[in-house]
Formats: sequence, structure tokens, C-alpha cells
Amino acid sequence: MSSPVSAPLVPAQPNLGAYGVQDLALFKTYTRDSYRAAFGIEAPPWDAARMRQTWFDSTVDTSSPTNVAVYKIASTAGR
Repeated sequence: MSSPVSAPLVPAQPNLGAYGVQDLALFKTYTRDSYRAAFGIEAPPWDAARMRQTWFDSTVDTSSPTNVAVYKIASTAGR
């Protein structure tokens, strides 16, 4: 199977008076089970030294360790 692909998709702002930040997500989120179901492989191993991340961006240029991708993330503290 080929490498998993996840590219950002900017959703339209919901036409509602109030909505959650999840409605503005650029990437689909995955659990270990949904990742395995979608891509047929296991998700990368858990690294307790890093923050939990339930999405990935395969469009980032990782050809050099000096390349940096910056994301603005809204989150609830402690999640």
C-alpha cells in the first residue's frame, strides 16, 4: 500500500450563529482504528514527549530538517 495522504482543505464557514472549531478543521482526524481502516497500515508509534496529534499533513516538505510547517491550533487546555 502507498503512503497515507492527507492534504489541507479549507472548509466554508458554517452558516450558523454558533459552531465549534472542529467545523473549521483543515484535516480529517483519526483514531488508531480509523487510521488503520482508512490506510491499511498502523499509525506511527506514540511518542509521549510530543503533544497528541490526531491529524497529519502529507503536503509538508520534509526534504530538509530545517523546513518548518507552522499551524494555528485551537484547543481545549489539557486535551
